[in-house]
Amino acid sequence: MKKLKSSVHVLTAALISAALVACGTGSSGGGTTAPEPVFTNLSIFAGTGESGVQTPGLATSSKLNAPANTAVDSKGNVYIADWENCVVERVSKTGQLTVFAGIESATPQCGVESNNVAATASHLHNPSSLAVDANDNLYIADQNNFTIAKVAANGILTKFAGTGSSPAQGLPTPGPAINKSIYPLALAVDKKANALYFSSLNFIGKVDLTTESMSIFAGNGEEVSPTPGPALNSAAYGVTSLSVDSKGNVYASNTFICVITKITPAQQLSIYAGILPSPGGIEPGQCSSLETPFVPNLLAKATTLGNTGGIGVDAYDNLYVIDVGNSVVDKITPDGKLSVFAGKVGQFGVPTAGLATNATFRFASDNGGFGGVTPTSTGVYITATGNHMVTVVK
Repeated sequence: MKKLKSSVHVLTAALISAALVACGTGSSGGGTTAPEPVFTNLSIFAGTGESGVQTPGLATSSKLNAPANTAVDSKGNVYIADWENCVVERVSKTGQLTVFAGIESATPQCGVESNNVAATASHLHNPSSLAVDANDNLYIADQNNFTIAKVAANGILTKFAGTGSSPAQGLPTPGPAINKSIYPLALAVDKKANALYFSSLNFIGKVDLTTESMSIFAGNGEEVSPTPGPALNSAAYGVTSLSVDSKGNVYASNTFICVITKITPAQQLSIYAGILPSPGGIEPGQCSSLETPFVPNLLAKATTLGNTGGIGVDAYDNLYVIDVGNSVVDKITPDGKLSVFAGKVGQFGVPTAGLATNATFRFASDNGGFGGVTPTSTGVYITATGNHMVTVVK
């Protein structure tokens, strides 16, 4: 675990250096036959671009501090995992921001999570990912409390998974999720299968939302590159984002290896996007510093990606991928064709309103965040961790 923690910070420092040397949502895609909307125009959704403590009120007037990820409920409320502020904010459909979980204060109040209390009465310690289930329960990867918290519709927070203790090396045994030691990095809900997936150090876990029992879905405990084939025989190291499509396939952002893996419900793993580095390689220098020059309809698994960050699947099973090292958001269609959805390849800056492909971003931050992307029926939310902002493309 210490290796992964330190690797996150080392990798981030490398990404935001001058050379920028380099190799998602918490929800499932819905699957639909309705005409696919075209989203091209970017606007600022939350944050001012300055790091700082959140201020209730208009979301675009509030500071954020290294936001990691977003999730959206059935009513259109957007939740923001504000990593450095140790809170989760909720932004209403009218753009009003409030603290939904964690302690609201003039300074960040990071601390030990409580159990069975109002969500705003419990400390959090660096929420890294969010996911919403079919009943609008919100799950929070409370990274440095080593737990996954659940906030019900009535606003009560309970500990859902994790003992609160740092995990030892190796893989946990199947059983009640609340009794397992984990280091949660990423979350995704499969609403059809009523399951929560999470990444932890060197494996991907699956929790049945009815029985709250956990099993290993992918990963053999090794800290090397993934191997196509049975997912339980492959490494699943340093996965920082997960998403699920309408068929129950799970996508994993292997940030340190700079590839996206796809794991079927039958637990067969394949490389979906990016090119594997040399065997066993996990260092960022083994990945590309710039994408293969953009060619429309380029095959995703023939493209050398930078370090991959947040991912998310939309209702049409398109996969959106934050390419941190290249400062873009890629869109991969179900037939594996890749195009740039937002950002300019290799250009880093502060996003401003306008055409999404003219925007610039800084996804990486000093805290080890790598951005998030949450597709919805009305737009695609892009969390730029290094910019301390959430944008939306509509």
